[in-house]
Amino acid sequence: MAFSLHLPTPSFGSQENLQEEKNHFTTRKIAYGVIPPDADAEFAASMEEVLDVYARFYDPRYPVLGMDEQPIQLLKETRIPIAGTRKHPRRVDYEYQRAGTASLFMFGEPLRGGRHVSVRGYAHAAPLEAVTIARWQEAEVVHFDETGLRVAGKLYWLHTASTSEHTHLFVHPKRGQEALTSAASVLNEFTGIAVHDCWSPYFKFTKARHVLCGAYLLRELHGLKEGGSRWAAAMHEFLLDLHKRPHPIAAADAVQKPYPTILEQADQEEPPPQPSQRGKPQQTPGRNLLDRLRTHQDGVLAFTLDAGVPFTNNQAERDLRPAKVKLKVSGGFRTVEGACVYARLQAVISTFRKQGEGVFARLRELFSPPHAAAAA
Repeated sequence: MAFSLHLPTPSFGSQENLQEEKNHFTTRKIAYGVIPPDADAEFAASMEEVLDVYARFYDPRYPVLGMDEQPIQLLKETRIPIAGTRKHPRRVDYEYQRAGTASLFMFGEPLRGGRHVSVRGYAHAAPLEAVTIARWQEAEVVHFDETGLRVAGKLYWLHTASTSEHTHLFVHPKRGQEALTSAASVLNEFTGIAVHDCWSPYFKFTKARHVLCGAYLLRELHGLKEGGSRWAAAMHEFLLDLHKRPHPIAAADAVQKPYPTILEQADQEEPPPQPSQRGKPQQTPGRNLLDRLRTHQDGVLAFTLDAGVPFTNNQAERDLRPAKVKLKVSGGFRTVEGACVYARLQAVISTFRKQGEGVFARLRELFSPPHAAAAA
């Protein structure tokens, strides 16, 4: 079958016609600028308030500050540049070496006409990170979790260890055992209570006592309950009832007796494992959950019998949430160094906020010469 395609033919006449046709066919012409939201009355009034601030006379008692930050790459010359002369410009070789990263913080007073720029590598936050890691050896309960990051076009993992007063974050290309046993991890010598979502590599650390996140279990039980599982509905109601009661529960029998009864019901409802030609026998999701509940009974019920043990792992999830918000905005990190800088500084900011300290004042102290902030 024959067909023909008719395209508009530009008329190559004058120079103006040629430019007009060129603009018509190209889509690379972009107008850059700030696109404001819908300019309603509330937005206009808010902008007028901002303009009123800049119209004030300078008063040192009421400073008006503007601040911003930006990560930068530090570069080092591989060859000595040739100095410029009156006839020749300064010559710099295009080859360079990467010399780490730094964070550029700028604070300006537009009414005063001055500004303060501080460039410091994330090494200034290392003493604070070291203090946080040292605290884990004394902590009774620490929350652990991890989430994926896009770094340099690849999948990396952001790991956290956190309490109500401190936050530790680090970036690693692996999620499991290799990351958890690395130098940046705090699990190697941790002997307290580790709260997590039952990720299997955590159980390799036998010095710690492992507690499972109740919210994670409830989500799995709720999914089985929607599929008609009666034992999952009973366990879901049982754990919720325990969560609502005051803790710790003095009557241990009220907790420990119903639990195995529900597991026996689950063993009868769930089909037995089916032989497989390769690997382990195949099991239903319900039986997989049953095996975990039976194996880690102490970790599931610890929140009811031990004081200070939480029901969920929300503390770690909240400390990872800022990174997910950042990914929604920027999509990822261009370099591994930039991701590591973000992790350390975000952990420091989170620690300041948890301890009730002014984040702006502490950051200014941290990045001001001649020395870094004292460890909190």
